[in-house]
Amino acid sequence: MPAWVLICNPKIFRLHEMLQDGRTPSDWTIGRHRDKISPGDPFVIWLSGSSGGAAAIGEVTGSPHQTAETVDAPYWAAGRAPNGERWVIPIAVTHSINPLVSRNSIKAEPLLEGSTPITQPFATNPHQWSDEQWRRFMEMATPDLQELPDITRDAEEPVSKPAGRRNPNWTWDEVVLACDALVRNSWKPLEVTDPEAAELSRILRLLPIHPTDVRDERFRSTSSIRRKTADLATHHPAYQGKPTNGGETDRKVLKAFITDPEHMAASAHLIRAGLAAGAFTSTSLIEEIDDAEISAPEGRLLLRRHLVRERDRKLRNRKIEQARKTNPDLACESCGFSFIRTYGARGADYIECHHVVPLHASGETRTRLEDLALLCANCHRMIHRAAPWPTPTELRRLIEKTRQVQA
Repeated sequence: MPAWVLICNPKIFRLHEMLQDGRTPSDWTIGRHRDKISPGDPFVIWLSGSSGGAAAIGEVTGSPHQTAETVDAPYWAAGRAPNGERWVIPIAVTHSINPLVSRNSIKAEPLLEGSTPITQPFATNPHQWSDEQWRRFMEMATPDLQELPDITRDAEEPVSKPAGRRNPNWTWDEVVLACDALVRNSWKPLEVTDPEAAELSRILRLLPIHPTDVRDERFRSTSSIRRKTADLATHHPAYQGKPTNGGETDRKVLKAFITDPEHMAASAHLIRAGLAAGAFTSTSLIEEIDDAEISAPEGRLLLRRHLVRERDRKLRNRKIEQARKTNPDLACESCGFSFIRTYGARGADYIECHHVVPLHASGETRTRLEDLALLCANCHRMIHRAAPWPTPTELRRLIEKTRQVQA
């Protein structure tokens, strides 16, 4: 996959002013390479001039096409906005680079010094970089990347009107997959041209976490994967440079991978395996799970699978039949609460099943009755509330200790 360099004359188009206003270009005029440019290709916007350099990066979002429209008119110098039919590429600018990677520093890099943005700065857009050149450039740019809002445009509105909608935030499950890919890549961010980035993009788009009506064409693109893995990598304790942006979920997942790598790798494997096996086919149960209930390393998808196993009616009935021999009132194994003793006939046979071993630890194994415990709703929720999950016996000890303190 090629990478493109889009030259911008700051005296003609005021890119920095546009970015400061919270807006980004939606297309870019080109004069060549139309047969080589494809959606998903990465690009860098290069400010021309001796004091210029790389100012922003992003991703091509559509195929080259002709247009006579001129967008972003306020940011063009007087009389310099393009007019008439011309070729453009749709783009999404995802990060600004502040401070920019200077022309002189790029010129001093052996892999980049002979590239056409240096040797032919006035040639027609776009210039082309090889995969190797792009990777080296991103190594230089990553410490200074600043993520921009993921803005889309509403097809019902004029092109010049920006829409405020953004792609949904990354969830725990998605960041787990991104961090797992990062670990397998020796903690180096995945480049947009990496086949692993393309595969991860495919998987994330298949997961039933975010409804399709809240996504746009850039949803979990290879460019967004590059950004996310860079955010994770630059927050690793061993990273010596300046960290990029990243949210609380990124930091929590990263910490989990550092402190409990085996369980987190197992979680990522089970998510991928569950998707391949068709285990995640609906958002219905996922939407029932409150974010506050999710504990590492389960996440929404694995917690959903765990709950599905616990709600297996046939297995639950078999467990109840077995328990009646020693526990006829079906009392909670942690606190002793009995629904039938409290509510009479209305509470008969009412009790919840809890799978003692978390899915990330047990894997997709056949559930045995010995793996299940009978719990009241309160104790069941308390076990699932935070990792590591206590066993029913451990929760009973906690209840007894608390009662003794309060007595």
